[in-house]
Amino acid sequence: MNMPIRTLLAGTAAVALMAGAAFVAPTPVTAQTEMQQQEAPAVDYDTQTLQTYAAAMTEVVEIGERMQPSIAEAESEEEAEEIWVEMQEEMVSAVEQQGMSVDEYNQITQQAQMDPDLAAEINEMVQNGQ
Repeated sequence: MNMPIRTLLAGTAAVALMAGAAFVAPTPVTAQTEMQQQEAPAVDYDTQTLQTYAAAMTEVVEIGERMQPSIAEAESEEEAEEIWVEMQEEMVSAVEQQGMSVDEYNQITQQAQMDPDLAAEINEMVQNGQ
């Protein structure tokens, strides 16, 4: 991928802040990709899993908010990339410390992006500190 790192970071930050999905790197979306996402079967998650996800998402967003200014102020693309990698590693660690795999975290994130009811349930948990 020859995309400038700042462009990549801006897209990742937007996704992270809007949906808590810091691990979803922006990629060009094709009609086929959109159709595959829309056809994904709904998955029912138990309350404990969603609470774990909400806690992990809160930490992931906090890490992103804390580190984004450093990335934006980096004096070189290399420095920005180093900070971005460090941020990603912290986010992975935060998710895993909650007892959730990154794959499961990403799966729930993608499902929440397609399911407004699931997203609302997660947002309620985050707001209530569950």
